[in-house]
Amino acid sequence: MESPIQLALKPTIHTPPCTPPSSVLDEDHSYNVLSPPDLSLIRNDEDQLQPNSQQLETATEKCREYWYGLTAMAMSQRHNGILPAYANPRNMLGRVPAIHKDLRSTYTGHLGSSPSKALCVQAFSTWRVTDNTSCGLVKEEKKIPGSLQIGTLVPIPCTFGGDTFRRWIGTTCEERDMPSYLGILALGWCYILSAHLVEGQGEDAKMVYTNSKATRYHRETEHGRAPASTVDIGEVNEDVARWWAAILAPGEGWKAIVTRRDDGEYLAPWSVSREDTHCVGIKWRRNVSVPEDFTGSTPPSSRKAFELLAQFSLLHNLGSQFLVALAMAMTFPTHNYHATVVQLPFPTETRLPFPTETRGEEENTLPKSIIPEWITVNEELPFYMALSCNAEVVMSSLCGMFWEADVTCNLVSPWLHPILNEVPEGKGIIETPGLYYEILAILCGLRRPQISALFLGAAASGLMPTILRRIRRGRPPLDGNAFPWTGCPQSFMDIPGS
Repeated sequence: MESPIQLALKPTIHTPPCTPPSSVLDEDHSYNVLSPPDLSLIRNDEDQLQPNSQQLETATEKCREYWYGLTAMAMSQRHNGILPAYANPRNMLGRVPAIHKDLRSTYTGHLGSSPSKALCVQAFSTWRVTDNTSCGLVKEEKKIPGSLQIGTLVPIPCTFGGDTFRRWIGTTCEERDMPSYLGILALGWCYILSAHLVEGQGEDAKMVYTNSKATRYHRETEHGRAPASTVDIGEVNEDVARWWAAILAPGEGWKAIVTRRDDGEYLAPWSVSREDTHCVGIKWRRNVSVPEDFTGSTPPSSRKAFELLAQFSLLHNLGSQFLVALAMAMTFPTHNYHATVVQLPFPTETRLPFPTETRGEEENTLPKSIIPEWITVNEELPFYMALSCNAEVVMSSLCGMFWEADVTCNLVSPWLHPILNEVPEGKGIIETPGLYYEILAILCGLRRPQISALFLGAAASGLMPTILRRIRRGRPPLDGNAFPWTGCPQSFMDIPGS
């Protein structure tokens, strides 16, 4: 039976309610993107399949100039801030379909290298001939199958041990070199995505708290020794503090149960278990007012959790980190697919920009207005969920950043050698943990701006070693749905006329 999730290349598709305008990727800026080198003139003898040593040396030098130039641009953006559009996840949606509620026709099995059994729904993309040309060699309609993971028996392991983006580089429109709250925000987004999926899956699906909690530290009443790291959540009531205690808990602080089967409970694919020994606590000023629609014993809805996370981001003036953290959470199922541990950056400081005690009473009690762009992203969550649930599309898109249409297969080695082997050994890069991965993430904004936010999220979640391992094998993954979904070409098959 076919899944309700479909993708057609003619407008019978589920498109995002607010597709980002093309100008968001064409805005005028001071970063001139270098054109990839033209290697076609290097080989004079077209009958010679294997380039000789001189041709390989010439090709390597041309590619070295290109990659070194991009690296210099990336270092400049790392210092001066990236373009705001590069941190916007809406650019990756393209023709991504939306995941539906009440998914049926599910099945279980193992995906990729994950030791955990997965709950999946069968989906497909529909390709149709869009012109009136009749060709007997090509079918007018073709369906490409795909699997969306909507559940896992075991939560994804994660730690606060990441080195990438431990200080946030910021955008050109905001303060830079700030503490990175990406790891904390990503855990909050995992809850939001999970709750959104659970809310559409019938009576058996539910969100529950576990007995695991982060250490709770009342700043105005408790003066004992605080945990090794504390996160200031501002002035909140006990119910909000209970949610944060679950988000930052060791192990599993909450469960998103999608369904129960004979072999166990299947959890939402963004379910996490923090397995490091990093002691994290929360501190806050108690707010006695309690919302009528929010009780401490009941985990908040996805919408309410979004509001809590957004208010936390506004409290700490986190800006672009809020949406990049969503892209981080989107890569968690891909970690599960490849059996890797999520490595989250933990902020070097977790205090408020201005102490709560010095703020006015009105500013303490009245919530700030959530940025409209954030609200729009939250309304489009079903599209991000569909992309995130297909780990093969995610990995194929990320690996596609290294592909170049004009580089022939016999010149791939000199094309990739500078960026894979020379840049990471550069002075100032090799000595700084995580810097090489940050450079690659920024490079993606220059080469594939549509998925720049996804690459930033992948780097910040610790997925970069897996991406590079797939590239070094010489046969990166190619998924037929990746290009029509994200708009990022990954092989000559994605180029019209090929």
